[in-house]
Amino acid sequence: MLFVSSSIINICGPYPLVKVTFVPQAPNIDAEFMPIGVTDTDGNFTLLMPGDKPGCPAVNCKVTITEPSPPDEIQESMMSENPDDRLRDKYVKSLKYRPIPKSYTLLKSTPFVVDVSKDDHEFDFELKR
Repeated sequence: MLFVSSSIINICGPYPLVKVTFVPQAPNIDAEFMPIGVTDTDGNFTLLMPGDKPGCPAVNCKVTITEPSPPDEIQESMMSENPDDRLRDKYVKSLKYRPIPKSYTLLKSTPFVVDVSKDDHEFDFELKR
């Protein structure tokens, strides 16, 4: 596995708190080898394999950019008998540059394809609105 670190930006600046998934395009690799990262407030992320091990297979990957799961406090509120919509709304409004354009969220339409190798394992992605 290769250590992969990258960043997500858009025209206005870094894209914070988005889930980045590298989907291997090799026929013999399944979901247990699908690394995921979540950007920090500066748009940077590190890919983690299942079990929180840093890395990514050295293979051609399609890359999707989606919403991460909300924080536990908000998830618990949403699943309670009396969900606090204000808490959820405040969280959603705090996320910059939303919504994420749909083309980046779907495997069939993402424009991002990378070839992860020992010589090429740092990638920057620019999202356009």
